[in-house]
Amino acid sequence: MSSSSAAVPERRRADVERNTRRILDAAAQVLARDAGAGMAEIATAAGLGRATLYRHFPARDELIEALHEQAFADAGVAIAACRLEDGSVLDTLRRVVAALLEVAVQYHILFDDSFLQRTHSERQAERRARLATPIARLVERGQRQGELAPELPARWVGDALGSLLLTGLRLVVEGELTHEQARQLAATTLLDGVRARH
Repeated sequence: MSSSSAAVPERRRADVERNTRRILDAAAQVLARDAGAGMAEIATAAGLGRATLYRHFPARDELIEALHEQAFADAGVAIAACRLEDGSVLDTLRRVVAALLEVAVQYHILFDDSFLQRTHSERQAERRARLATPIARLVERGQRQGELAPELPARWVGDALGSLLLTGLRLVVEGELTHEQARQLAATTLLDGVRARH
């Protein structure tokens, strides 16, 4: 097989990935404005034809499921970018709060009950576990280094972080807090609660 013919599948794969991302980004924006928006509106926002959209996602529920997967994937990338092994754990937790709130705001429609109910619970549990593992390791490092209270289970700290982010997200969406206020409040509340008392 020539190099030019071998490159064709790679180009197609890249086109599929690019179009998929365009669709998911457009879906997050459109659904944030109108939770009942249809596939045609999402296709228009993505700059693609409806036929292309349906080739990627034959049903709206499949698109919503893929949107959940993308949100958790983006959250994982955001956590990794916070350099969990570097420097002070307290400073790293501040970075994690800021990064995850950014992702949550982008995909905030997914936290609406009507969207959560349509998501496979086992998949959601798997996705949460993927995010919980690096956070737990960070907490354990902080406890070993004496920065975080040793009596707090890592799962407790991770769940507390999630709850604070959801509260901050809700208040941002409702217009009661700015993005920056939510970030500061979530970080302050979390860190004041988990830091070691010397």
